[in-house]
Amino acid sequence: MLGANGARGPSVSPDGRWIAFTAGGQLRKGAVDGGAAIRLADSVETYNASPAAWLDDGTVVYVDQEYRLRRVSAAGGESRECAAAAKRALPRGAKPSLTPIVADSGRPQRQPVV
Repeated sequence: MLGANGARGPSVSPDGRWIAFTAGGQLRKGAVDGGAAIRLADSVETYNASPAAWLDDGTVVYVDQEYRLRRVSAAGGESRECAAAAKRALPRGAKPSLTPIVADSGRPQRQPVV
């Protein structure tokens, strides 16, 4: 897939046609059957390569560089903040590890990785 060099944190769409991933500080998606990757959002957290979560309403939730959950249309466009990561005491230089998951309600949740 073009535009997938250095891709991390893959996540398959509910219909199985797309793979979302981070590369070059962007959230991108690419068709499973090939072609060029499409940019969905900038300023994506890449330290932990947290995978994105696809929602049934046609949006994708991801973790940005400030460790906030953000939502963007699966077609791309302006993203908006869903929830700020909980501030907690971390050792100096440590980075939180968050992975968005989808609960039964269809609303994005924060899932700390322990």
